[in-house]
Amino acid sequence: MRAGDVLEHPLQHKAHPEEQTAPLLGGLEQVGKVDFLRAYYSERNKGKLTYWDGHGRRGLDPNEQWNVAIYDLNDAEADLMLFTFDPITMLAKVEIEKARELQALLNPSSDSLKDLCEALSAKYRNQHESAAALLGKETERKSKKGNDDGEEFTEDIEIKLTECPKCHHRFPK
Repeated sequence: MRAGDVLEHPLQHKAHPEEQTAPLLGGLEQVGKVDFLRAYYSERNKGKLTYWDGHGRRGLDPNEQWNVAIYDLNDAEADLMLFTFDPITMLAKVEIEKARELQALLNPSSDSLKDLCEALSAKYRNQHESAAALLGKETERKSKKGNDDGEEFTEDIEIKLTECPKCHHRFPK
């Protein structure tokens, strides 16, 4: 289906900057299309086919042909998917050693994909993200010595994190 024949969701809240579209284009050039766009028939849009996922790829070239998966959703369900679909994926915890093994096998052909792989690798090395961190909080366990008997004890310390909007590094507030 021609990407531009499907309407954008009227509440689409995500913009796709060059830092995202450049590696996406690099992946499309190196591997091809490996995903589909996601849409539903929206009452809000007078029953027309509407994206709840895929408007970034649509924005690359509205004349491009894509496979479009059509879901049986109502507007409220599509709104929920639009708001949570990508963030749910971001909540996954990365297994650092497997990520290193995987990266060693990669051979990205575009500079933007190479840059993305390096940035992800650096992010994973410094990882302390968890579901709580993405929600603005992280609890760290610290071992401390401190009582008069010299015994060790652990204490839960809540550390609120903030994220740099440019590099996405998380650091304590």
